[in-house]
Amino acid sequence: MDYKNMTDEELANIMINQIGRVSHLLNLIRIYIEQKENCSIPVENIKEEYKKIKSEFKEDYNYLNLSKNKKGSYIYTSIFTPSIKEAYAEGFSVPSNSKVDFKMFSTVETALYKLNKYYSLEEWTSVK
Repeated sequence: MDYKNMTDEELANIMINQIGRVSHLLNLIRIYIEQKENCSIPVENIKEEYKKIKSEFKEDYNYLNLSKNKKGSYIYTSIFTPSIKEAYAEGFSVPSNSKVDFKMFSTVETALYKLNKYYSLEEWTSVK
């Protein structure tokens, strides 16, 4: 996506969606860990979702690291970009084929923290 040319509202909608997706994944992992023996969530579904989200964040990270994509609005350069880059760099650190365990939970939790570090979900929803 061409994030640098998006409006602040469009960036906010992307962040709201990303925070929701990562939060949902975190909850799936939590449920799986707590109910491992009796869990109705197939572990393959969790791994596939983790892999998909991690891949999307990697693509965004690579896009945001290109020098031609360094300029944009204040929200783009000072809030959106570092949130996405830090979420990928410090979260999602276990391989996609790893076990669904506390280590995976911890990395997804870190990613969620990084997505909310500069602007919370509430602040993103108030961007107009």
